[in-house]
Amino acid sequence: MLLEGDRLLCHPVYAIELLHNAIDPADHRRLRADLEDGFEWVWPDATTAGIALGIQQKMATSIPTGQRVKTADVLIAALAVQSGAGVLHYDSDYDEIRDRGGEALQSEWLAARGSLESAKEGKVNAIDVPPRSEWDRDLG
Repeated sequence: MLLEGDRLLCHPVYAIELLHNAIDPADHRRLRADLEDGFEWVWPDATTAGIALGIQQKMATSIPTGQRVKTADVLIAALAVQSGAGVLHYDSDYDEIRDRGGEALQSEWLAARGSLESAKEGKVNAIDVPPRSEWDRDLG
């Protein structure tokens, strides 16, 4: 998710990652409609790819494990740099990219690092999530 002033922009890689988590076809359609209706889309081009390759090269040659940030995060960061937007996230990869990627990336955490509990711990955003069996039952 990219942030430009008070506008949220959507990178297609972010959309694909989000849609990957849909629990069924109806959820996928709902999420896609929400993305299409709620955000301005920004599309990568050859310049974006060049920036992404530069970021990855800088990281790979600056520290031994520097190139190991997720590919999607590098692509999103490159488009943010190109667009003059920042990245709104909950992912330390963007700090690594900002600090070691050789580009002026604006990185903004959605919430303080470590403040949101993961689904693996049984909670998301400190709200109890019903067991998967209840989702299946509710979906009919």
